[in-house]
Amino acid sequence: MTIFLYIKSSIVLFNPMNAYSDKCLQLKELKPFLANKKVLAINGGHDSSFTFIDKNGDIRIFELERFCKKRYAAFHKLAEIEGSDYSIDDNCRHEFLTYLKIHLNEEPEIILYSELDERDIPFLLKYFPKAQYALMGHHISHCAGAYFQSGFGKECLVMSLDGGGIDYQTSSEMLLRSYSIYLFSKEEIITLSHTNLGDNPFIFDPGIYGYFGNFVKEISKKDSEQKANLAYAGKIMGLSAYGKVRPEWVSPIEKFYRQHPMDHWTFVGQYAEQMSKEMGVELFIDCFSGQDSYDLAATNQYVFENLCFSLIKPYIEKYNLDLVFSGGCSLNVIFNQKLKEYLEPKGLKLFIPPNPNDCGLSLGHFTYYQTLDISLSPYCGVDILDRDKIPYYYQQYQDRVEYTTIPRIVDLIKGGKIGGIIAGYSEVGPRALGNRSIICDPSIPDMKDIINSKVKFREWFRPFAPVCREEDKDLYFDNAYPSEYMSFAPTVKEEYKNVFPSITHEDGTARLQTVTKEQHSLFYEILTELSNRQYPAMIMNTSFNIRGKPILTTVEDAFYVLENTELDFIVVENLLFTK
Repeated sequence: MTIFLYIKSSIVLFNPMNAYSDKCLQLKELKPFLANKKVLAINGGHDSSFTFIDKNGDIRIFELERFCKKRYAAFHKLAEIEGSDYSIDDNCRHEFLTYLKIHLNEEPEIILYSELDERDIPFLLKYFPKAQYALMGHHISHCAGAYFQSGFGKECLVMSLDGGGIDYQTSSEMLLRSYSIYLFSKEEIITLSHTNLGDNPFIFDPGIYGYFGNFVKEISKKDSEQKANLAYAGKIMGLSAYGKVRPEWVSPIEKFYRQHPMDHWTFVGQYAEQMSKEMGVELFIDCFSGQDSYDLAATNQYVFENLCFSLIKPYIEKYNLDLVFSGGCSLNVIFNQKLKEYLEPKGLKLFIPPNPNDCGLSLGHFTYYQTLDISLSPYCGVDILDRDKIPYYYQQYQDRVEYTTIPRIVDLIKGGKIGGIIAGYSEVGPRALGNRSIICDPSIPDMKDIINSKVKFREWFRPFAPVCREEDKDLYFDNAYPSEYMSFAPTVKEEYKNVFPSITHEDGTARLQTVTKEQHSLFYEILTELSNRQYPAMIMNTSFNIRGKPILTTVEDAFYVLENTELDFIVVENLLFTK
Protein backbone atom coordinates (compact mmCIF):
# COMPACT_ATOMS: atom_id res chain seq x y z
CA MET A 1 0.00 0.00 0.00
CA THR A 2 1.34 3.42 -0.93
CA ILE A 3 0.62 6.04 1.70
CA PHE A 4 1.33 9.71 1.16
CA LEU A 5 3.56 10.61 4.10
CA TYR A 6 2.85 14.21 4.90
CA ILE A 7 5.54 15.84 7.06
CA LYS A 8 5.03 19.34 8.35
CA SER A 9 8.06 21.59 8.69
CA SER A 10 9.75 21.53 12.08
CA ILE A 11 8.51 23.70 14.89
CA VAL A 12 11.09 25.56 16.94
CA LEU A 13 10.01 26.38 20.47
CA PHE A 14 12.65 29.02 21.10
CA ASN A 15 12.04 31.88 23.49
CA PRO A 16 13.99 35.02 22.54
CA MET A 17 13.48 36.35 26.06
CA ASN A 18 16.25 34.04 27.18
CA ALA A 19 18.77 35.69 24.85
CA TYR A 20 17.56 39.29 25.10
CA SER A 21 16.29 39.55 28.66
CA ASP A 22 17.22 43.22 28.90
CA LYS A 23 14.97 43.97 25.93
CA CYS A 24 12.04 41.73 26.85
CA LEU A 25 9.10 42.36 29.15
CA GLN A 26 7.23 39.74 31.09
CA LEU A 27 3.56 39.81 30.14
CA LYS A 28 2.48 40.90 33.62
CA GLU A 29 4.66 44.02 33.25
CA LEU A 30 2.90 45.24 30.12
CA LYS A 31 -0.30 46.97 31.02
CA PRO A 32 1.05 49.93 33.03
CA PHE A 33 3.49 50.82 30.26
CA LEU A 34 1.33 50.66 27.19
CA ALA A 35 0.56 53.78 25.18
CA ASN A 36 -1.27 53.22 21.90
CA LYS A 37 0.93 55.31 19.64
CA LYS A 38 4.11 53.72 20.96
CA VAL A 39 3.10 50.10 20.41
CA LEU A 40 3.92 47.95 17.39
CA ALA A 41 2.50 44.44 17.11
CA ILE A 42 4.04 41.78 14.85
CA ASN A 43 3.05 38.30 13.77
CA GLY A 44 6.24 36.92 12.26
CA GLY A 45 4.91 33.60 10.93
CA HIS A 46 3.04 32.88 7.72
CA ASP A 47 0.54 35.61 6.82
CA SER A 48 2.77 38.06 8.70
CA SER A 49 1.21 41.36 9.67
CA PHE A 50 2.12 44.50 11.59
CA THR A 51 -0.43 46.55 13.57
CA PHE A 52 0.19 50.11 14.74
CA ILE A 53 -1.26 53.61 15.04
CA ASP A 54 -0.53 55.73 11.96
CA LYS A 55 0.12 59.45 11.67
CA ASN A 56 -3.63 60.15 11.48
CA GLY A 57 -4.26 58.32 14.75
CA ASP A 58 -5.92 55.35 13.03
CA ILE A 59 -5.23 51.66 13.54
CA ARG A 60 -3.49 50.20 10.50
CA ILE A 61 -2.62 46.59 9.69
CA PHE A 62 0.04 45.99 7.07
CA GLU A 63 0.09 42.48 5.59
CA LEU A 64 3.59 41.55 4.49
CA GLU A 65 2.36 39.52 1.50
CA ARG A 66 0.80 42.60 -0.09
CA PHE A 67 4.11 44.46 0.07
CA CYS A 68 6.45 41.71 -1.13
CA LYS A 69 3.93 40.11 -3.54
CA LYS A 70 4.46 36.66 -2.06
CA ARG A 71 1.37 34.84 -0.84
CA TYR A 72 1.37 33.88 2.87
CA ALA A 73 4.72 35.71 3.30
CA ALA A 74 6.50 35.16 6.65
CA PHE A 75 8.75 37.80 8.18
CA HIS A 76 10.73 35.45 10.41
CA LYS A 77 14.04 34.07 9.22
CA LEU A 78 13.10 30.49 10.10
CA ALA A 79 11.00 30.29 6.92
CA GLU A 80 14.01 31.40 4.88
CA ILE A 81 16.32 28.88 6.56
CA GLU A 82 13.83 26.08 5.88
CA GLY A 83 13.52 27.12 2.22
CA SER A 84 9.82 27.87 2.48
CA ASP A 85 8.07 29.32 -0.55
CA TYR A 86 6.65 32.09 1.61
CA SER A 87 10.02 33.21 3.01
CA ILE A 88 11.58 36.60 2.27
CA ASP A 89 15.19 37.87 2.39
CA ASP A 90 16.81 40.66 4.39
CA ASN A 91 16.51 43.11 1.52
CA CYS A 92 12.74 42.68 1.48
CA ARG A 93 12.64 42.94 5.29
CA HIS A 94 14.60 46.19 5.08
CA GLU A 95 12.34 47.68 2.41
CA PHE A 96 9.21 46.70 4.30
CA LEU A 97 10.40 48.08 7.66
CA THR A 98 11.52 51.30 5.97
CA TYR A 99 8.04 51.67 4.45
CA LEU A 100 6.44 50.83 7.79
CA LYS A 101 8.45 53.44 9.70
CA ILE A 102 7.22 56.19 7.39
CA HIS A 103 3.67 55.51 8.59
CA LEU A 104 4.25 55.08 12.34
CA ASN A 105 2.79 57.79 14.55
CA GLU A 106 5.67 57.50 17.00
CA GLU A 107 8.78 55.42 17.49
CA PRO A 108 7.60 52.22 19.23
CA GLU A 109 8.59 51.66 22.83
CA ILE A 110 6.96 48.25 23.06
CA ILE A 111 6.83 45.55 20.40
CA LEU A 112 4.31 42.75 20.96
CA TYR A 113 5.24 39.76 18.83
CA SER A 114 4.75 36.13 17.98
CA GLU A 115 6.78 33.68 15.90
CA LEU A 116 10.06 35.57 16.01
CA ASP A 117 13.26 34.10 17.41
CA GLU A 118 16.92 34.87 18.16
CA ARG A 119 17.61 35.59 14.49
CA ASP A 120 14.81 38.14 14.17
CA ILE A 121 15.03 40.28 17.30
CA PRO A 122 18.55 41.65 16.53
CA PHE A 123 17.38 42.56 13.02
CA LEU A 124 14.40 44.47 14.40
CA LEU A 125 16.57 46.24 16.98
CA LYS A 126 18.39 48.00 14.14
CA TYR A 127 15.12 49.72 13.21
CA PHE A 128 13.54 50.05 16.65
CA PRO A 129 16.44 50.38 19.13
CA LYS A 130 14.34 51.90 21.93
CA ALA A 131 11.71 49.16 22.00
CA GLN A 132 11.23 46.46 24.55
CA TYR A 133 9.74 43.17 23.37
CA ALA A 134 6.94 41.02 24.75
CA LEU A 135 5.99 37.56 23.54
CA MET A 136 2.31 36.96 22.74
CA GLY A 137 0.16 33.84 22.41
CA HIS A 138 -1.63 32.56 19.32
CA HIS A 139 -5.22 31.73 20.21
CA ILE A 140 -5.67 34.45 22.80
CA SER A 141 -4.59 36.92 20.12
CA HIS A 142 -7.06 35.54 17.57
CA CYS A 143 -9.76 35.96 20.20
CA ALA A 144 -8.72 39.41 21.40
CA GLY A 145 -8.60 40.87 17.89
CA ALA A 146 -11.95 39.36 16.96
CA TYR A 147 -13.63 40.52 20.18
CA PHE A 148 -12.37 44.07 19.62
CA GLN A 149 -13.86 44.13 16.12
CA SER A 150 -17.17 42.58 17.22
CA GLY A 151 -18.27 45.68 19.11
CA PHE A 152 -20.23 43.45 21.48
CA GLY A 153 -18.89 45.33 24.51
CA LYS A 154 -20.36 42.80 26.91
CA GLU A 155 -19.69 39.31 28.15
CA CYS A 156 -19.63 36.74 25.38
CA LEU A 157 -18.04 33.47 24.33
CA VAL A 158 -14.97 33.78 22.13
CA MET A 159 -13.49 30.80 20.30
CA SER A 160 -10.36 30.39 18.20
CA LEU A 161 -10.09 27.25 16.07
CA ASP A 162 -7.36 26.54 13.54
CA GLY A 163 -4.51 24.29 12.48
CA GLY A 164 -2.47 24.99 15.58
CA GLY A 165 -0.56 27.80 17.23
CA ILE A 166 1.74 28.34 20.16
CA ASP A 167 0.33 29.77 23.36
CA TYR A 168 2.42 30.72 26.36
CA GLN A 169 1.60 29.74 29.91
CA THR A 170 4.70 31.57 31.12
CA SER A 171 7.68 33.10 29.34
CA SER A 172 9.27 29.64 29.16
CA GLU A 173 6.29 27.27 28.90
CA MET A 174 4.98 26.98 25.34
CA LEU A 175 2.12 24.76 24.18
CA LEU A 176 0.82 23.92 20.71
CA ARG A 177 -2.95 24.17 20.66
CA SER A 178 -5.62 23.81 18.00
CA TYR A 179 -8.39 25.65 19.84
CA SER A 180 -9.21 27.80 22.85
CA ILE A 181 -12.55 28.98 24.25
CA TYR A 182 -12.86 31.99 26.55
CA LEU A 183 -15.38 34.17 28.32
CA PHE A 184 -14.57 37.74 27.31
CA SER A 185 -15.80 40.97 28.82
CA LYS A 186 -14.33 44.45 29.09
CA GLU A 187 -13.23 43.64 32.63
CA GLU A 188 -11.70 40.16 32.35
CA ILE A 189 -10.91 37.11 30.25
CA ILE A 190 -11.67 33.64 31.64
CA THR A 191 -10.30 30.49 30.01
CA LEU A 192 -12.98 27.82 29.59
CA SER A 193 -11.22 25.22 27.48
CA HIS A 194 -8.27 24.56 25.22
CA THR A 195 -6.51 21.60 23.66
CA ASN A 196 -4.06 21.10 26.52
CA LEU A 197 -6.36 21.76 29.46
CA GLY A 198 -5.85 19.00 32.02
CA ASP A 199 -7.48 15.73 31.01
CA ASN A 200 -9.68 17.39 28.40
CA PRO A 201 -11.36 14.45 26.62
CA PHE A 202 -12.21 16.47 23.52
CA ILE A 203 -9.08 16.60 21.42
CA PHE A 204 -9.03 17.06 17.68
CA ASP A 205 -6.88 18.77 15.09
CA PRO A 206 -9.00 20.89 12.72
CA GLY A 207 -5.87 21.73 10.74
CA ILE A 208 -6.21 18.29 9.15
CA TYR A 209 -9.17 19.58 7.08
CA GLY A 210 -7.02 20.71 4.17
CA TYR A 211 -4.82 17.61 4.29
CA PHE A 212 -7.40 15.71 2.25
CA GLY A 213 -6.65 17.94 -0.72
CA ASN A 214 -3.52 15.85 -1.28
CA PHE A 215 -5.69 12.93 -2.37
CA VAL A 216 -7.88 14.92 -4.78
CA LYS A 217 -6.76 15.01 -8.40
CA GLU A 218 -8.96 18.01 -9.21
CA ILE A 219 -6.86 20.19 -6.88
CA SER A 220 -3.76 21.56 -8.57
CA LYS A 221 -0.49 20.41 -7.01
CA LYS A 222 1.61 23.28 -8.36
CA ASP A 223 1.93 24.80 -4.90
CA SER A 224 4.78 23.80 -2.62
CA GLU A 225 4.00 21.67 0.43
CA GLN A 226 4.07 24.73 2.68
CA LYS A 227 1.63 26.70 0.54
CA ALA A 228 -0.53 23.63 -0.03
CA ASN A 229 -1.05 23.32 3.73
CA LEU A 230 -2.64 26.76 3.70
CA ALA A 231 -4.40 26.70 0.32
CA TYR A 232 -6.11 23.31 0.22
CA ALA A 233 -8.74 23.97 2.89
CA GLY A 234 -10.67 26.51 0.81
CA LYS A 235 -10.46 24.29 -2.25
CA ILE A 236 -11.78 21.23 -0.42
CA MET A 237 -14.65 23.31 0.96
CA GLY A 238 -15.59 24.44 -2.55
CA LEU A 239 -15.41 20.91 -3.94
CA SER A 240 -17.54 19.42 -1.15
CA ALA A 241 -20.71 20.85 -2.74
CA TYR A 242 -20.37 18.34 -5.59
CA GLY A 243 -20.26 15.26 -3.37
CA LYS A 244 -22.27 13.12 -0.98
CA VAL A 245 -21.29 11.82 2.43
CA ARG A 246 -20.11 8.21 2.37
CA PRO A 247 -21.11 6.70 5.72
CA GLU A 248 -18.34 4.10 5.63
CA TRP A 249 -15.71 6.85 5.51
CA VAL A 250 -17.06 8.89 8.44
CA SER A 251 -15.55 6.92 11.32
CA PRO A 252 -12.02 6.52 9.84
CA ILE A 253 -11.85 10.22 8.97
CA GLU A 254 -13.12 11.22 12.41
CA LYS A 255 -10.45 9.07 14.08
CA PHE A 256 -7.86 10.79 11.92
CA TYR A 257 -9.04 14.17 13.21
CA ARG A 258 -9.11 13.07 16.84
CA GLN A 259 -5.43 13.45 17.53
CA HIS A 260 -3.54 16.13 19.37
CA PRO A 261 -2.01 18.57 16.85
CA MET A 262 1.48 17.90 18.22
CA ASP A 263 1.00 14.18 17.51
CA HIS A 264 -0.06 14.93 13.95
CA TRP A 265 3.21 16.75 13.39
CA THR A 266 5.09 13.55 14.23
CA PHE A 267 2.82 10.63 13.39
CA VAL A 268 0.63 11.84 10.54
CA GLY A 269 1.95 9.16 8.16
CA GLN A 270 1.13 6.43 10.65
CA TYR A 271 -2.34 7.85 11.28
CA ALA A 272 -2.96 8.14 7.52
CA GLU A 273 -2.03 4.52 6.99
CA GLN A 274 -4.51 3.44 9.65
CA MET A 275 -7.22 5.63 8.08
CA SER A 276 -6.47 4.08 4.69
CA LYS A 277 -6.96 0.56 6.06
CA GLU A 278 -10.25 1.46 7.72
CA MET A 279 -11.55 3.24 4.60
CA GLY A 280 -10.54 0.28 2.45
CA VAL A 281 -8.87 2.63 -0.02
CA GLU A 282 -5.23 3.01 -0.99
CA LEU A 283 -4.24 6.59 -0.26
CA PHE A 284 -1.61 8.47 -2.23
CA ILE A 285 -1.33 11.84 -3.95
CA ASP A 286 -4.17 12.35 -6.47
CA CYS A 287 -5.60 8.89 -5.76
CA PHE A 288 -9.20 10.13 -6.09
CA SER A 289 -10.88 11.77 -9.06
CA GLY A 290 -14.41 12.51 -10.20
CA GLN A 291 -17.19 11.46 -7.86
CA ASP A 292 -14.77 9.82 -5.44
CA SER A 293 -13.01 13.16 -4.99
CA TYR A 294 -16.27 14.98 -4.51
CA ASP A 295 -17.49 12.45 -1.93
CA LEU A 296 -14.20 12.59 -0.02
CA ALA A 297 -14.52 16.36 0.20
CA ALA A 298 -18.17 16.13 1.29
CA THR A 299 -17.44 13.50 3.93
CA ASN A 300 -14.51 15.53 5.23
CA GLN A 301 -16.75 18.61 5.52
CA TYR A 302 -19.41 16.56 7.33
CA VAL A 303 -16.94 15.23 9.90
CA PHE A 304 -15.42 18.68 10.40
CA GLU A 305 -18.83 20.23 11.07
CA ASN A 306 -19.83 17.52 13.54
CA LEU A 307 -16.59 17.87 15.48
CA CYS A 308 -16.89 21.64 15.61
CA PHE A 309 -20.47 21.47 16.85
CA SER A 310 -19.51 18.85 19.44
CA LEU A 311 -16.89 21.27 20.72
CA ILE A 312 -18.91 24.48 20.90
CA LYS A 313 -22.51 23.37 21.62
CA PRO A 314 -21.98 22.53 25.32
CA TYR A 315 -20.69 26.06 25.96
CA ILE A 316 -23.58 27.67 24.11
CA GLU A 317 -26.07 25.57 26.08
CA LYS A 318 -24.37 26.33 29.39
CA TYR A 319 -23.71 30.07 29.03
CA ASN A 320 -26.33 31.19 26.47
CA LEU A 321 -24.09 34.04 25.30
CA ASP A 322 -23.26 35.66 21.98
CA LEU A 323 -20.33 34.04 20.17
CA VAL A 324 -17.24 35.50 18.53
CA PHE A 325 -15.52 32.96 16.27
CA SER A 326 -12.01 33.35 14.87
CA GLY A 327 -9.02 31.34 13.66
CA GLY A 328 -8.58 29.87 10.20
CA CYS A 329 -11.50 27.46 10.61
CA SER A 330 -13.92 30.38 10.75
CA LEU A 331 -13.25 30.84 7.03
CA ASN A 332 -15.40 27.74 6.48
CA VAL A 333 -18.59 29.51 5.41
CA ILE A 334 -20.58 26.28 5.17
CA PHE A 335 -20.07 25.60 8.87
CA ASN A 336 -20.54 29.28 9.73
CA GLN A 337 -23.94 29.28 8.07
CA LYS A 338 -25.08 26.25 10.09
CA LEU A 339 -23.64 27.73 13.27
CA LYS A 340 -25.56 30.97 12.65
CA GLU A 341 -28.76 29.04 11.98
CA TYR A 342 -28.23 27.17 15.28
CA LEU A 343 -27.67 30.40 17.26
CA GLU A 344 -30.36 32.56 15.65
CA PRO A 345 -33.44 30.86 17.23
CA LYS A 346 -31.76 31.26 20.62
CA GLY A 347 -31.53 35.01 20.09
CA LEU A 348 -27.73 34.85 20.08
CA LYS A 349 -25.39 36.79 17.83
CA LEU A 350 -22.42 35.43 15.91
CA PHE A 351 -19.50 37.60 14.85
CA ILE A 352 -16.69 36.51 12.54
CA PRO A 353 -14.01 39.11 11.75
CA PRO A 354 -12.74 39.94 8.25
CA ASN A 355 -9.25 38.79 9.25
CA PRO A 356 -9.71 35.51 11.17
CA ASN A 357 -6.64 33.86 9.68
CA ASP A 358 -3.13 34.56 10.96
CA CYS A 359 -2.98 37.98 9.30
CA GLY A 360 -5.22 39.08 12.18
CA LEU A 361 -2.85 37.94 14.93
CA SER A 362 -0.95 41.22 15.20
CA LEU A 363 -4.24 43.05 15.79
CA GLY A 364 -4.95 40.60 18.60
CA HIS A 365 -1.54 41.27 20.13
CA PHE A 366 -2.24 44.99 19.88
CA THR A 367 -5.69 44.91 21.49
CA TYR A 368 -5.10 42.27 24.19
CA TYR A 369 -3.29 44.46 26.72
CA GLN A 370 -4.87 47.84 26.13
CA THR A 371 -8.32 49.36 26.17
CA LEU A 372 -8.87 51.21 22.91
CA ASP A 373 -11.44 53.90 22.33
CA ILE A 374 -11.07 53.75 18.56
CA SER A 375 -12.97 52.07 15.73
CA LEU A 376 -11.42 49.85 13.09
CA SER A 377 -12.36 49.70 9.44
CA PRO A 378 -11.65 46.49 7.49
CA TYR A 379 -10.08 48.83 4.91
CA CYS A 380 -7.03 49.61 7.04
CA GLY A 381 -4.30 47.88 5.06
CA VAL A 382 -1.58 49.19 2.79
CA ASP A 383 -2.28 52.01 0.39
CA ILE A 384 -1.67 51.70 -3.37
CA LEU A 385 2.08 51.20 -3.21
CA ASP A 386 2.95 52.86 -6.51
CA ARG A 387 0.38 55.63 -6.52
CA ASP A 388 2.98 57.86 -8.16
CA LYS A 389 2.70 55.77 -11.35
CA ILE A 390 -0.93 56.69 -12.01
CA PRO A 391 0.03 59.76 -14.13
CA TYR A 392 2.29 57.55 -16.26
CA TYR A 393 -0.54 55.14 -17.05
CA TYR A 394 -2.88 58.06 -17.65
CA GLN A 395 -0.54 59.18 -20.43
CA GLN A 396 -0.09 55.65 -21.81
CA TYR A 397 -3.85 55.05 -21.97
CA GLN A 398 -4.95 58.59 -22.84
CA ASP A 399 -7.31 57.35 -25.55
CA ARG A 400 -8.73 54.64 -23.21
CA VAL A 401 -9.09 56.47 -19.91
CA GLU A 402 -11.97 58.45 -18.47
CA TYR A 403 -13.24 59.60 -15.11
CA THR A 404 -15.18 56.88 -13.36
CA THR A 405 -18.94 57.15 -13.12
CA ILE A 406 -21.38 54.62 -11.70
CA PRO A 407 -23.52 54.52 -14.90
CA ARG A 408 -20.39 53.77 -16.96
CA ILE A 409 -19.39 50.86 -14.70
CA VAL A 410 -22.90 49.44 -14.91
CA ASP A 411 -22.89 49.81 -18.70
CA LEU A 412 -19.68 47.79 -18.88
CA ILE A 413 -20.68 44.94 -16.58
CA LYS A 414 -24.15 44.63 -18.13
CA GLY A 415 -22.36 44.45 -21.48
CA GLY A 416 -20.56 41.34 -20.25
CA LYS A 417 -17.32 43.06 -19.32
CA ILE A 418 -15.08 42.07 -16.39
CA GLY A 419 -13.51 44.83 -14.32
CA GLY A 420 -10.93 45.23 -11.57
CA ILE A 421 -10.95 47.79 -8.78
CA ILE A 422 -7.94 49.17 -6.91
CA ALA A 423 -8.77 52.10 -4.65
CA GLY A 424 -7.71 53.49 -1.28
CA TYR A 425 -6.37 51.34 1.53
CA SER A 426 -6.57 47.60 1.02
CA GLU A 427 -8.99 45.48 3.00
CA VAL A 428 -7.20 43.29 5.56
CA GLY A 429 -7.87 39.58 5.35
CA PRO A 430 -8.07 36.86 2.72
CA ARG A 431 -11.24 38.10 1.03
CA ALA A 432 -11.56 41.13 -1.22
CA LEU A 433 -14.38 43.40 -0.06
CA GLY A 434 -14.39 46.05 -2.77
CA ASN A 435 -11.09 47.94 -2.65
CA ARG A 436 -9.09 45.20 -4.43
CA SER A 437 -11.86 43.35 -6.29
CA ILE A 438 -12.76 41.89 -9.66
CA ILE A 439 -16.44 42.42 -10.48
CA CYS A 440 -18.83 41.32 -13.22
CA ASP A 441 -22.44 40.37 -13.97
CA PRO A 442 -23.45 37.08 -12.27
CA SER A 443 -26.40 36.62 -14.61
CA ILE A 444 -24.09 35.63 -17.47
CA PRO A 445 -24.05 31.80 -17.43
CA ASP A 446 -20.39 31.16 -18.27
CA MET A 447 -18.89 34.05 -16.29
CA LYS A 448 -17.67 31.76 -13.51
CA ASP A 449 -15.80 29.57 -16.00
CA ILE A 450 -14.33 32.57 -17.82
CA ILE A 451 -12.89 34.10 -14.65
CA ASN A 452 -11.63 30.80 -13.27
CA SER A 453 -9.91 29.78 -16.50
CA LYS A 454 -8.95 33.05 -18.19
CA VAL A 455 -8.49 35.61 -15.44
CA LYS A 456 -7.52 33.83 -12.23
CA PHE A 457 -6.21 30.60 -13.78
CA ARG A 458 -7.52 28.32 -11.05
CA GLU A 459 -9.59 25.16 -10.67
CA TRP A 460 -12.95 25.00 -12.45
CA PHE A 461 -15.01 24.23 -9.33
CA ARG A 462 -14.01 27.29 -7.31
CA PRO A 463 -17.10 29.44 -6.50
CA PHE A 464 -17.47 33.22 -6.50
CA ALA A 465 -19.23 35.59 -4.16
CA PRO A 466 -22.37 37.57 -4.90
CA VAL A 467 -22.73 41.08 -3.52
CA CYS A 468 -26.11 42.62 -2.76
CA ARG A 469 -27.37 45.49 -0.67
CA GLU A 470 -28.07 44.41 2.88
CA GLU A 471 -31.74 45.35 2.54
CA ASP A 472 -32.06 43.06 -0.51
CA LYS A 473 -30.60 39.91 1.03
CA ASP A 474 -33.98 38.33 1.80
CA LEU A 475 -35.19 39.01 -1.71
CA TYR A 476 -32.53 36.78 -3.28
CA PHE A 477 -31.57 34.34 -0.51
CA ASP A 478 -33.11 32.06 2.10
CA ASN A 479 -31.70 32.18 5.64
CA ALA A 480 -29.57 35.21 4.79
CA TYR A 481 -27.87 37.33 7.43
CA PRO A 482 -25.86 40.54 7.23
CA SER A 483 -22.53 39.36 5.82
CA GLU A 484 -20.21 42.32 5.37
CA TYR A 485 -17.14 40.04 5.33
CA MET A 486 -18.42 37.09 3.24
CA SER A 487 -18.76 34.97 6.38
CA PHE A 488 -21.91 32.99 5.50
CA ALA A 489 -23.32 30.88 2.68
CA PRO A 490 -27.11 31.21 2.47
CA THR A 491 -29.18 29.38 -0.14
CA VAL A 492 -30.05 31.16 -3.35
CA LYS A 493 -33.84 31.29 -3.69
CA GLU A 494 -35.16 28.82 -6.22
CA GLU A 495 -36.51 31.52 -8.53
CA TYR A 496 -33.08 33.17 -8.72
CA LYS A 497 -30.82 30.16 -9.25
CA ASN A 498 -31.17 30.41 -13.01
CA VAL A 499 -31.05 34.20 -12.89
CA PHE A 500 -27.64 34.12 -11.19
CA PRO A 501 -25.94 30.96 -12.48
CA SER A 502 -22.39 32.23 -11.97
CA ILE A 503 -22.71 32.75 -8.20
CA THR A 504 -25.00 29.79 -7.44
CA HIS A 505 -22.78 26.96 -6.28
CA GLU A 506 -23.47 23.30 -6.99
CA ASP A 507 -25.39 22.88 -3.71
CA GLY A 508 -27.48 26.00 -4.31
CA THR A 509 -25.60 28.18 -1.82
CA ALA A 510 -23.49 31.30 -2.30
CA ARG A 511 -20.80 32.95 -0.15
CA LEU A 512 -22.63 36.25 0.23
CA GLN A 513 -21.27 39.74 0.80
CA THR A 514 -23.85 42.31 1.88
CA VAL A 515 -23.13 46.04 1.79
CA THR A 516 -24.61 49.25 3.10
CA LYS A 517 -23.79 52.69 1.76
CA GLU A 518 -21.66 53.33 4.84
CA GLN A 519 -19.71 50.09 4.47
CA HIS A 520 -18.79 50.42 0.79
CA SER A 521 -20.32 53.30 -1.12
CA LEU A 522 -18.99 52.26 -4.56
CA PHE A 523 -20.53 48.79 -4.42
CA TYR A 524 -23.73 50.15 -2.95
CA GLU A 525 -24.11 52.76 -5.67
CA ILE A 526 -23.43 50.20 -8.43
CA LEU A 527 -26.14 47.96 -6.99
CA THR A 528 -28.54 50.87 -6.66
CA GLU A 529 -27.95 51.88 -10.29
CA LEU A 530 -28.72 48.30 -11.36
CA SER A 531 -31.94 48.42 -9.37
CA ASN A 532 -32.87 51.80 -10.86
CA ARG A 533 -32.49 50.28 -14.33
CA GLN A 534 -34.85 47.43 -13.35
CA TYR A 535 -32.05 44.84 -13.23
CA PRO A 536 -31.58 42.51 -10.26
CA ALA A 537 -29.26 44.35 -7.86
CA MET A 538 -26.44 41.81 -7.74
CA ILE A 539 -22.78 41.76 -8.80
CA MET A 540 -20.14 39.07 -8.60
CA ASN A 541 -16.99 39.76 -6.60
CA THR A 542 -13.64 38.00 -6.33
CA SER A 543 -10.19 39.10 -5.24
CA PHE A 544 -8.08 41.13 -7.67
CA ASN A 545 -5.18 38.76 -8.15
CA ILE A 546 -4.13 35.82 -10.27
CA ARG A 547 -3.34 32.28 -9.23
CA GLY A 548 -0.56 31.89 -6.70
CA LYS A 549 -0.28 35.62 -5.97
CA PRO A 550 -1.72 37.61 -3.06
CA ILE A 551 -4.36 40.28 -3.54
CA LEU A 552 -2.58 43.00 -5.49
CA THR A 553 -1.96 46.52 -4.31
CA THR A 554 0.06 48.15 -7.07
CA VAL A 555 -1.12 49.93 -10.19
CA GLU A 556 1.58 48.11 -12.14
CA ASP A 557 0.11 44.72 -11.22
CA ALA A 558 -3.41 45.89 -12.01
CA PHE A 559 -2.38 46.87 -15.53
CA TYR A 560 -0.50 43.60 -15.94
CA VAL A 561 -3.72 41.71 -15.25
CA LEU A 562 -5.63 43.99 -17.61
CA GLU A 563 -3.23 43.32 -20.48
CA ASN A 564 -2.54 39.63 -19.88
CA THR A 565 -5.91 38.14 -18.98
CA GLU A 566 -9.53 38.43 -20.12
CA LEU A 567 -10.07 41.44 -17.84
CA ASP A 568 -11.73 44.28 -19.78
CA PHE A 569 -11.36 47.37 -17.61
CA ILE A 570 -9.90 48.59 -14.32
CA VAL A 571 -10.94 51.34 -11.94
CA VAL A 572 -7.93 53.05 -10.36
CA GLU A 573 -9.23 55.51 -7.77
CA ASN A 574 -11.43 57.87 -9.83
CA LEU A 575 -10.10 56.81 -13.23
CA LEU A 576 -11.45 54.05 -15.49
CA PHE A 577 -9.11 52.39 -17.99
CA THR A 578 -10.27 50.03 -20.75
CA LYS A 579 -8.35 47.48 -22.75
